[in-house]
Amino acid sequence: MIHRLQFGDILQVKSGMKAGRWYCKAKIPAEYRDAYKDSQATAWLGSGSLADAKALLPTVKEKEQQKFLAKVAKHDPLLVAAERLYDALFSKNDDITGRKLPVSQWHPAPISKEELTDLKRFTRDPSTERTEFNRIVQTLRNEVFKVLHAEYDTGLATKVSNASFSATKVSNASFSATKGIMLDMDASAEAKEEALDTLDAVATNADIGLELSAPRYANWRPLGWLAQLRSQLLSEGHTEKQIQSIISMMYASGFPQSTYDAINKRDHINDAYKEFVDQHDQKLGTKIVTGKSYSDAMSEWALRQDNPELGVKRLKTRGEYINSQNIFLEVFGDLDVSEITKAHGEAFIEYLESKKRAANGTITKHLSGVRAPLARAVQLNWIADDPLFGLKVAKRGTAKKKTETWNVSDIQRLLKQKLPIDIRLLFQILICTGFRLEEGAALEWRDVKVSESGVHYFDLFDINKKLKTEHAQRHVPIHHQLYPFLTEYGAGKDKEGQLFSFKRDKDGKCVKAATKALDPYIKAARFDNGVFVKHLKTHGLRGTFTTACYSAGVNDSMRRFLGGWRQLGDDKTYLRPDLDAENEMLQKINFDHICCD
Repeated sequence: MIHRLQFGDILQVKSGMKAGRWYCKAKIPAEYRDAYKDSQATAWLGSGSLADAKALLPTVKEKEQQKFLAKVAKHDPLLVAAERLYDALFSKNDDITGRKLPVSQWHPAPISKEELTDLKRFTRDPSTERTEFNRIVQTLRNEVFKVLHAEYDTGLATKVSNASFSATKVSNASFSATKGIMLDMDASAEAKEEALDTLDAVATNADIGLELSAPRYANWRPLGWLAQLRSQLLSEGHTEKQIQSIISMMYASGFPQSTYDAINKRDHINDAYKEFVDQHDQKLGTKIVTGKSYSDAMSEWALRQDNPELGVKRLKTRGEYINSQNIFLEVFGDLDVSEITKAHGEAFIEYLESKKRAANGTITKHLSGVRAPLARAVQLNWIADDPLFGLKVAKRGTAKKKTETWNVSDIQRLLKQKLPIDIRLLFQILICTGFRLEEGAALEWRDVKVSESGVHYFDLFDINKKLKTEHAQRHVPIHHQLYPFLTEYGAGKDKEGQLFSFKRDKDGKCVKAATKALDPYIKAARFDNGVFVKHLKTHGLRGTFTTACYSAGVNDSMRRFLGGWRQLGDDKTYLRPDLDAENEMLQKINFDHICCD
């Protein structure tokens, strides 16, 4: 069993810059100090009361444990992978909803966790250590087979070739007979031993039903749909607490019937087994490589981006992805895609945290970029699965600062600045329409229209606009308090082209230039006479607008049409926007605060 950090008593710093902070330390075993690059691990517990430090201790200790194990994994990856597999096979923890996972679903471990330590004593020479190493490896493999066999989809299994030792035709008796023949052959002891080892491997693969030439996990695809849902929610920026709430609501609705872990236990075991087999093969020097490098996968992914029929990424996103991929290459070199493991993903996250000081959202984006070529490699059958699938990024990196809603005093503080006339009008439009910045900044004069009933409105249905979603295409009435500013701004202009002169990027968007122009005034608005008030961002004006709509009695469906959000509810397919009705409701809102100088 891998050493676990044993933390001492909670202490307090008495002097220096960190005076008043609580902490406790744990010694790093001598054998792991080179990997950890320190002789001690420190758990910092804040500067509150002792009670606060004690309450924080379990969370911080676990974080330090994971940090320690991640570094030890580089030093002894097979042992770490074996422990992970052991935990996946035999743990009986509560599931994510708090329900107990029935012990009857699993069975006692045939070996103890302490025995896994013998994997460190690997040797190629015939010995007691080698026998024990093989016994532990085979025991873990057998347990994987026992647990997964009942759920294994035989329809996905690779049909074993008709080679001499076809796993579907050769019985145990045949293997025994073949071994006898091999022992009687006129060959060297080394040749016989190698042949017997090969036969043993073929026999093991025959038990599992997969051919020797392919990794055993090649056709054990992740089937836990709830685990995939959780991964998707994480990638969308949901927190662990929010995900728990969503899943709890699903259970409360009566679906699904099984517990979270019961549904996904197979995936936990499968992922852990894949890592274990990879590390075992690397230890023995028998890992099969595809001959395809990560840069090869990058090239294949890039070629796919040149085909507009495949729903490719826009140029800005493509550039961000390529940048992330190049960072991955700089950190790890051009690895064979079959050699990339979750350990590389964890190390990449740690690199982004320590070297780049990356925020949580930035880490998530970088991982998406790095995984794109791996997804392409899966499509090309270079590898069986994306090795970075399921990496946990929640709470990694710098926490994202919450975008706060603006109130009247915040808007007044913004508009009382000495603003260029175009910047002022753009802010006024954002306040009175709830536009996304990319929508407001891209407005053209031809988008300012009048309906047959006399309603002045912005038309966001222009096919040349690259809006965020299909729901963003909409008509938005122009508020009567905004219209005079728009008229004054356009006086004397030929009213051709863009309202604002922001430079467009390769994707035809001008949000980057607009952000750069507005940013100094946004940052200044966060302070009142040098005192920080709140973390304000342009996007927060959307929240202010929808709150104003709610206060004026605008119903939810109409607010969603005005704001360009997807409609909710069973009747959403029957809903249609009504410009006159929207205008009538919108004009009830008081926007006096956009008039301040």
